[in-house]
Amino acid sequence: MTPGALAARLIVDFCLPGIIGKEKGRPPVEGQNVVDEMRLKLGLKPGGRTVRYPLAEAPVYLDVQGAESQVFFRHDDARAAYDAVNVAVKQAFPDLSLDDVALAPPLRKRALLCRLDADNVAILEIIDPAPEAPADVRDFAARVIALKRADPPLSPS
Repeated sequence: MTPGALAARLIVDFCLPGIIGKEKGRPPVEGQNVVDEMRLKLGLKPGGRTVRYPLAEAPVYLDVQGAESQVFFRHDDARAAYDAVNVAVKQAFPDLSLDDVALAPPLRKRALLCRLDADNVAILEIIDPAPEAPADVRDFAARVIALKRADPPLSPS
């Protein structure tokens, strides 16, 4: 399994459905809890929980902190990971919209608004290498932000 494929599974099976209490099974790779000291080295804020999923190519991390979760890794597969995540999210949550947002090269950021059910939505922000980025840019990160709908859906009267 590639880091991008594992990232897609973690996002689609755990991060997004976890918002509405519908996680799917177990991760395909056994995870290891990350201690607070290592979390700080990874640049994460105190107070969350991080799991490291070891793969032969590179570890993939899942960090959960309140209403936000984050999946990230550093590997050559970062360039293909967006496509893997995008396809998986569209299959699992077809009611979504894309807002392309460019970051300063060498990275780009894209945001997807995913409707999970009648009351819950999530913003999925994906940061990956821009097409023109040098080969040594190998960072992938996806952040899921849980939101509650402010207005209830309209019902016919």
